[in-house]
Amino acid sequence: MRMRGWVIVGGLVWWGCGGEAAPPPSQPSLEDVEALLSNPSTSVHVPFEVEASGVVEAALAGDLFLGPEGAARLEARGTFAGQDVDVMAVSDGDRLIWSGATEPVPAPAGLRDALVVGLTRMGILHNLARLTAGAPPDRMEGGVREWVVVSPDTSGAAPPAGLSGEGLALAIAVDGVPSGAFRLTFDETGRVPRIRRQGVDFPDGRMEVTERYPTVALQARFPEGHFEPPSEVPDRR
Repeated sequence: MRMRGWVIVGGLVWWGCGGEAAPPPSQPSLEDVEALLSNPSTSVHVPFEVEASGVVEAALAGDLFLGPEGAARLEARGTFAGQDVDVMAVSDGDRLIWSGATEPVPAPAGLRDALVVGLTRMGILHNLARLTAGAPPDRMEGGVREWVVVSPDTSGAAPPAGLSGEGLALAIAVDGVPSGAFRLTFDETGRVPRIRRQGVDFPDGRMEVTERYPTVALQARFPEGHFEPPSEVPDRR
């Protein structure tokens, strides 16, 4: 028979039955999430759905794969700024090619960090927008953590969480310039992101972005050749 009683957890008093569901996991810091996803021994699959409205409209779906020894693959398809797009960047850890590049180039050591920090701090739409313009992931040569810096949002500018919990409300500074705020919420494990909401102000208006990461997989398995860069990427921008 399970015993009912009062339980003190983290200074809060809970009433329940012994052996029943525990309180929700504590919320991670952004540093915790980035350390987990950046760990070269962790193989990661992040499926995503992106919706943007306002001065720039987008509806994209795709996948970010992070493999061993610097291997990475980012791909998306949908619409961006009124155009149909189908973009990708792929690296086996030694060579890298992306949409718009004519041939593979040596892969920079900072590629995985650029993709992870691009996801957690800028939102994955940032690097997808670069791919639609024929440019590789931003700051892949290094220094991405110093280039985009986050801090607690004290202005209240971060969008509401909606139905996914409070999450982290953070302000962004890019190259030292304040550049908006976002809210990141987590899945039921409390370890990986689930929804990211951000508002971005431009001189000619505002863009609202929602990114969803339905089922982030850690220690994911990939088919043979998944990270093999092709000799060229068809230009479908």
